Amino acid sequence: MAAVTDEPDSRRVLTEADWNERSTLTRNPYYLSKTLAERAAWAFMERERPAFDLVALNPFMIMGPSLGTGLNVSNRIVADIINGVYPGILSLTWGIVDVRDVAIAHVRAADVLGAHGRYLLAQDPVSMRTMVAWLREAGYDRVPGLPSRSLDNAAGNLMVRLNSYMQPAGVGSYLRTHIGRVPRYDMSKARQELGLILRQARATVVDTARDLELHGHVPPASEAR
Repeated sequence: MAAVTDEPDSRRVLTEADWNERSTLTRNPYYLSKTLAERAAWAFMERERPAFDLVALNPFMIMGPSLGTGLNVSNRIVADIINGVYPGILSLTWGIVDVRDVAIAHVRAADVLGAHGRYLLAQDPVSMRTMVAWLREAGYDRVPGLPSRSLDNAAGNLMVRLNSYMQPAGVGSYLRTHIGRVPRYDMSKARQELGLILRQARATVVDTARDLELHGHVPPASEAR
């Protein structure tokens, strides 16, 4: 989705027709890299006219069980929430998608004869407050780091924006362009053309937390109780 938008905008619904036109080397440079990479792929198809087709999958933040012990950036968000990295519940809202559904989408994109163009992949948007509630229900209610202070308000947003200038450049620009914003998007194309039905976001978040336990990145929920 970094190739689709630079920042959430609750006033409009994103579709496959949207492109990120705002990221730069100093503003969300990671997003810029994704945008340039996909544009280069489509430019290659237009220029070279190869015998094969190109289908692009544009997932939002990919979470879920990992095949390895490493901690990727997306799953780290759940780990950081549980481990107390955040000072409170921030006004951040993410579009997420389960890694298992992304895998299925790749297979469908290759197998479905009519698959073409781009496909957005994302469950319904999930706020940090909702994610914290799901983790509490899953048994992390007494983990000391799980945030409880309400910073998802105007004062909290101002504090985050001011603090963002003391963060590494990439983190700072991400916070300034995402705090207090809610993404909206339409993934009906993937449902209709690929027959893709995404699992519920709660299941993805809880399964991610359990996997983080397995690899020792967060305290077990059984110990938290």
